Amino acid sequence: MSEIEHYEPYKRPGYRTKGRAAVYRVNYFELKYYQKRQYGSNMWSISQTLLQQQQLKELPYPTRTKTEIKRKVFRELEKKKGEELFQNGSSSVLLNDDHDVRGRQNEFLVKISLLQESLNLNELDTYLQGETFNLILDPNPRKCKSLGGGLELWGGFFESVRPGQNALFVNMNLTHSVFYEKKDLVTFLHDYLKLRVLPATFNKEKSTVKYSQSIERISAKKAVDHTFTLKETGETTNIKEYFKTHYKIELKHHHVVEMQRKPEAWPLECCEIVQGQRVALKNLNGDQIAKIITFTTALPEENTETILREGVSRMLNFANDQKLKDFEVGVDTQMAVVPGRIFNSPTITYHPSSNEGPKLIPNDDGSWNLRGRKFIKSGTPQGMTIVMCEPEIIYANPNGDFKKTIQREYNNLRKFLRSEPQMILFLLPPEAKSSNKRDKQMFPDKVYDRPLNQSLYRDIKFMTSTALGLLSQCIVADKIKKGPSYCANVALKINLMLGGTNSILDETEISEFIKEPVMLLGADVTHPTSENDHNCPSICSVVASVDIHGSKYIDQHRGQKRTKEDSKGVKKNVSEERIVQMKQIVKELLTKYERINLYLPKKKIVMYRDGVSESQYKMVLDYELKAIQEACREFKDKDEKTKNEKTYDPPVTYIVVGKRHHIRANAEDERNTDKNGNCRPGTIIDQKITHPYLFDFILYSYSSLQGTSRPAHCIVLYDKNKFDPDTLQEFTYKLC
Repeated sequence: MSEIEHYEPYKRPGYRTKGRAAVYRVNYFELKYYQKRQYGSNMWSISQTLLQQQQLKELPYPTRTKTEIKRKVFRELEKKKGEELFQNGSSSVLLNDDHDVRGRQNEFLVKISLLQESLNLNELDTYLQGETFNLILDPNPRKCKSLGGGLELWGGFFESVRPGQNALFVNMNLTHSVFYEKKDLVTFLHDYLKLRVLPATFNKEKSTVKYSQSIERISAKKAVDHTFTLKETGETTNIKEYFKTHYKIELKHHHVVEMQRKPEAWPLECCEIVQGQRVALKNLNGDQIAKIITFTTALPEENTETILREGVSRMLNFANDQKLKDFEVGVDTQMAVVPGRIFNSPTITYHPSSNEGPKLIPNDDGSWNLRGRKFIKSGTPQGMTIVMCEPEIIYANPNGDFKKTIQREYNNLRKFLRSEPQMILFLLPPEAKSSNKRDKQMFPDKVYDRPLNQSLYRDIKFMTSTALGLLSQCIVADKIKKGPSYCANVALKINLMLGGTNSILDETEISEFIKEPVMLLGADVTHPTSENDHNCPSICSVVASVDIHGSKYIDQHRGQKRTKEDSKGVKKNVSEERIVQMKQIVKELLTKYERINLYLPKKKIVMYRDGVSESQYKMVLDYELKAIQEACREFKDKDEKTKNEKTYDPPVTYIVVGKRHHIRANAEDERNTDKNGNCRPGTIIDQKITHPYLFDFILYSYSSLQGTSRPAHCIVLYDKNKFDPDTLQEFTYKLC
């Protein structure tokens, strides 16, 4: 790709005007800083006073680094305020903990030049000030819940200072993380390995030496087999004998653990798990995930009460923070009240032969009933096999009513199964693999019914999708009891896998985009989650719409090496968020689009990019947007007037969609909420708490079945199409 062009972030063109107006409380607390002057300065010289410089010529003086001196000087400067720093362009600093060879305090002269007279905090760039205040606030764990297996869930509060429009806000939300429990290693292994008998442990009342080290592995050798030579006597001993002689500890366990980076080994019973070691969610089993969901699920009003009752008093206790007193900062203890608007639910279209008619409007919570509806286009399954892994379901329903129900619902939705699904009982993964190979031609479409087990889920998906090339849909056994409605929802997922189209937006809902061909792009990068997966590539994927309704997609994906260079050109084994092969991927997608539609998307390309943090906005914008534009320019298109070929260069809109944020809103009026108290689908907030000048907005596009909904935070980084806020925000909502 040619030299990267740098793009300026797109500025907000205006605010939402359409839709029903509403008022919301958001978990943002406004910071109030009073009229106080800050001085911009440049400290360009630190030297000892003239008298001490002369003394240094006569007396030997210990060598110290400039860094050590500067650190001590700046600690003293922190204690001074305002004009105290500036006395004829310099400030004298006396170091109490730094003495010359005669025992007298060393005095340093700091030369300071003012950049300008003074700045008012109200006039400072709000974004940079937000970064400053972020350093002042610290997280604090709230409570713990045991997850079993030696793990526990910590509950606490997330807080960050965010720039808003004409104000700074503290964004506060409930947060949870998983940690190893603090306990001796023997007990931890008992819990982690689910041993039935708890081994006896050593006497915990004995004095111990605190020594932190990272464990590499449990050694294959026993304590008596680990021998070493004592430096004091030169005698050879082993770990068991050493602890008995030197620490009066009779080891009750033979196993020892080996340490990282050092040739050391320690008995299990003499080790303790250090508190505060975080655990990745990917390492949790299904039961632990279920417990996390149970512990953390709370309605919006419950979360709000917890934040106001505990979070504000504990985390925003500015009155007792000396640094914040120096800043003269205050904080509003009530959540910010912001305006918003609500879109009406869009009209959905099904097949014209649907018994209840082809068109429907979803309920206020964004849901609707599939009864009497038929798919716009059906996939063509050759057959279906149902693998039942839950004994209780089979014994309670020996006649297999589930397979009859799912077949009936598939056919009602215009997805015709030529034969009744085959039922396989209690099939273990090794047997299932051979059976699938045998039945691949007859039953290429599989549905697996299983207990909630993440390991089994991964095995099934690997076996079907990667090893055998089969489609699979896993469902939870307990859900079967819901009957036809649940089976109909399963049919929706299967139909999309088979290349069918469930429904489309009514043409009146997207008239602006139907008039002119548009390509919708969606992109994300998935990185290896384990620290040990150094050789595993990241997987980047880009999908593109190929019809006027935005309901049918094609995709391209690539493996992406983890190694990249830092600013100094040093190669590091880290994941890269930008899609390195974006140009080649977009070229492939445009070629497929042209092959399917016999023309290129002449007017617009809209990219929705996931998984990008704030610090990466400029990087992905400079690189990926450039790649998309260069890919387009390698195609030729016919001019509509002259019919001559010209370079294909459609306008591009680049939008980052973030879900990993802590913005939560509650509607003041219950009429603007769903049954759980969440904001209704179609809610848009784009004022007060959004970015001071970038074009961003908060979108609630769906209702959560339980707990508190998490909205999408959309940031428009580039918009050559010049969409007005109403058009772009409404179209984005309808795509959901």
